[in-house]
Amino acid sequence: MSGGVLTCGRMGVRFSFHYALSLILPLSPSPTPSLLRARTHTRPDAHYAMPDDLTIRRATVDDAETLARFNEAMAEETEDKPLDPDTVRAGVRAVFEKPEQAFYLVAERDESIVGSHSESTSSRVLGALMITTEWSDWRNADFWWIQSVYVRPEARRAGVYTVLHREVRRRARDADGVCGLRLYVERDNAAAQAAYNELGMTESPYRMYEEML
Repeated sequence: MSGGVLTCGRMGVRFSFHYALSLILPLSPSPTPSLLRARTHTRPDAHYAMPDDLTIRRATVDDAETLARFNEAMAEETEDKPLDPDTVRAGVRAVFEKPEQAFYLVAERDESIVGSHSESTSSRVLGALMITTEWSDWRNADFWWIQSVYVRPEARRAGVYTVLHREVRRRARDADGVCGLRLYVERDNAAAQAAYNELGMTESPYRMYEEML
């Protein structure tokens, strides 16, 4: 499972330790109320000011090393688990080779990635997250899963994740056929749960199971 200060990431065999949260986005035409399992209570974006000098962009393959290092740091911090360097780098690069399956967003300040990191830009990196998709035949649309969230320790509590999350929401609403956002979080990570609730997400009625092959 990957995570960060506001953590969510790859699924693990830990159904008893994680909550799944959702934010349902309106489609056109809007889904019927009976399909809306989560309600939003987000404060209007108009009341939110993006930090000055912070830019959100889609990551490129040039960010791969930064993203891999963030994944390593995330696993160490949240699970005390070392990742195999070759495997995690291959996993990150696969995202750029199969963009229809996933993509990364990175937050930069002064041309440095706030959520990704390479040797030359590490001092400027602040945070990153990955989006994967899940098809819902009930809604004839995709859910976007927010995963691999990481913000540098020195950049935390400064609104970096909030900016990333709101950019994900904006892109999802602008995209065709995206019905909602989902993520999962450790049951004992109260700070992350509070942050996600503030951003309009609510706990889903589902537990998560997995069988590793």
